[in-house]
Amino acid sequence: MMTTYYKPSNKVSVPGLLLLVLATAAIGSFVSLLYLWLQSVCPSAYLCIFITAGFGFLLGLISKILCKSFKIRSMAAAIAAVAIGMIIFTFFKWAFWASDFYTELGSAFMSEYGLTGDDFLAVANTMNMDTERILLGEAKDSGVFYSMANLAGNGVNLSKESYFAAVPYFLGHPGDLISSVIDISYVGTWSLGRSATDNVTGIILWIIWLGEFLLLAYFPFTMTAEQVKFPFIEYENDWAQEYKNRTFAFKNFSVAAKKMMFENDMNLILRETPLIQTNGQEDFVKLTLYHSSDFLECYVTLSEMKFVPKNKRHNENVIMKYARVDDKFFNELNALFTSQTINSYSDKPTPSVVPSANADNGNDKDALPSFTSQDGSMMDDVDTSSIKTDDM
Repeated sequence: MMTTYYKPSNKVSVPGLLLLVLATAAIGSFVSLLYLWLQSVCPSAYLCIFITAGFGFLLGLISKILCKSFKIRSMAAAIAAVAIGMIIFTFFKWAFWASDFYTELGSAFMSEYGLTGDDFLAVANTMNMDTERILLGEAKDSGVFYSMANLAGNGVNLSKESYFAAVPYFLGHPGDLISSVIDISYVGTWSLGRSATDNVTGIILWIIWLGEFLLLAYFPFTMTAEQVKFPFIEYENDWAQEYKNRTFAFKNFSVAAKKMMFENDMNLILRETPLIQTNGQEDFVKLTLYHSSDFLECYVTLSEMKFVPKNKRHNENVIMKYARVDDKFFNELNALFTSQTINSYSDKPTPSVVPSANADNGNDKDALPSFTSQDGSMMDDVDTSSIKTDDM
């Protein structure tokens, strides 16, 4: 029988899609406050890369959880929803950041020069922009002062540093937010290292901002796509379950070389030799099973596990992912491993095993035996926490 791979049904509920957009925007906006604070505490561009990557991963994890919760099975709809949510919270993130920048600078001006909010516009109107006067050592371009004066003239309280003071104004005047950010780009906000004396400005700063956005977007998009691709059991209206009662391991062979053969008939994997014992350092092939609650709909993933002596762990190279198998496959696979004394794979050397007294007694064809070590203690579940995955 020709093997097919799982394909999302493209089904999606409109309420679920809207909730995904709103939740992504709301949670992203909230978490961005922590992100901005961390960047202000650690203003070096190099360190900001790690903060950005961590923030992006957190957003990706949130998007994946939301996509799973709302049962989104349409790739286009999921990516569009996450993209819209990201645009919304990115707007709020920039509004929070610009508000903090201008209120911090404004409060310093008021304190240093004894200005009030009403004085900003008057001072700005008397300035010559060509002179690029340095006010307080930070406003190196008069455009920043004009943006600050504009906020004061529109009722924004600049007397105290705040992430929120200018946000209501920017919501009603998104063009002014863009203009304000452009003005800030002429000034810069941080340096490339402690020894640097000048802030990063201009085109270099815009390139860094673009890279920041792409890094933030990478994880939400890829992790959301990963969830949508995960098998969904339509007749149960739920995601498939990963079978974790045992790890199905085979003696090493090239899955890539036999991929076409398995695509013609996945049952041919049952002719391979199960891994009886392992010292934890040999290469092997791992089969991961995903199934419906009644095991009538199953999918398998085949991976080549390569041991890396330097790291003392296995790297996982996925060759076939979510291949559909028939409803008899699980019983035959289970019978293959149950018929022998199997030492399930672990990164640590494991003792030989013998069936315990509560093994399959034949009353339930799907019942699985548990195994005990020679000393009578129950074996732990397979430890796969040290495995790295590189999907093909």
